[in-house]
Amino acid sequence: AIFHRALGMPVVVLNDVHAMAIGEGRYGAAVGSADALVVAVGTGIGGGILHDGQLVIGASGSAGSIGHVPVSIPDRRRCPCGGWNHLEAYAAGPAIEARYAEVTGLPHRLPTIAAQARAGDSVAGTLIKEAAELLGRALGGAANLLDPDIIVIAGGVAALEDLITEPVLRGLADEALP
Repeated sequence: AIFHRALGMPVVVLNDVHAMAIGEGRYGAAVGSADALVVAVGTGIGGGILHDGQLVIGASGSAGSIGHVPVSIPDRRRCPCGGWNHLEAYAAGPAIEARYAEVTGLPHRLPTIAAQARAGDSVAGTLIKEAAELLGRALGGAANLLDPDIIVIAGGVAALEDLITEPVLRGLADEALP
């Protein structure tokens, strides 16, 4: 209301990924797509859904929260939201960092882990691939539910394109309907 009065125009407050979805739909990779799923994979994992070019917010504003979709994994991990076995607990940047530290005893940031994977470190490479494949599987399930024209992936983990593209596509293919 304060901004509305000060600016004299309508004001809407959105979360970052919902705003990103609108931007991708109007100016980015989802231009021309009626139905899109936009996913940011970085510090967390969030999503935005566009249907007929319009943002779907949902009843409580949490539509698109793909990072909090449960995944079927034998080991249990706590998500930052407090839930168990959510995608974000496995495939977000801090989750990959935590898993690397757990396996190796060495705390490293994601760029260092990625550099080690590119240099042939099999532990780093395997952990990134496992996270990416799980992301792909979740995206496949989302594709089955939403049937989007396009899925746009962005964010810090997505920037590791050379390391994650193949496993994401493999996981997607494993789960998505033909």
